[in-house]
Amino acid sequence: MECWSFTLSIVSILLAIFSVYWATVACRLKPNLEIGVPYIKNGKINVNVVNSDRRAAINIKVEICTVRGNDFTGYFKVDKGDFLMLPSKKDRVFKCEERPIDDNTIIRIRVYAANADSGFGKVFDAEFRYDAKTGKFEHTK
Repeated sequence: MECWSFTLSIVSILLAIFSVYWATVACRLKPNLEIGVPYIKNGKINVNVVNSDRRAAINIKVEICTVRGNDFTGYFKVDKGDFLMLPSKKDRVFKCEERPIDDNTIIRIRVYAANADSGFGKVFDAEFRYDAKTGKFEHTK
């Protein structure tokens, strides 16, 4: 009887250690993307997304919208907004439709991607303010 309780204690401890280890590993198996500062070229807004992770990012979805306060005021149509894969240490430029942009317009960019090895996903977002005087975007956060 004492042998079973000892064995059960060892198994319980090993399961606890394994679950902590798995939680630590799972946190590291998410993609790591960087959203570049948008720029206007040929009348379209271009956004550079860089995969700075060692593993490929899959099932990439890009969403670009203008924001006024906490309300969404409009979504841009993004070419290849649903992109299949971005290899490690590579980048991809996403272009969106031409739309008039006023001074101090805030653009929110959200990118969802999953890790190719684990399937764990993560959402990345960034906000940029357009300055009509310089014709460039600047980070708001």
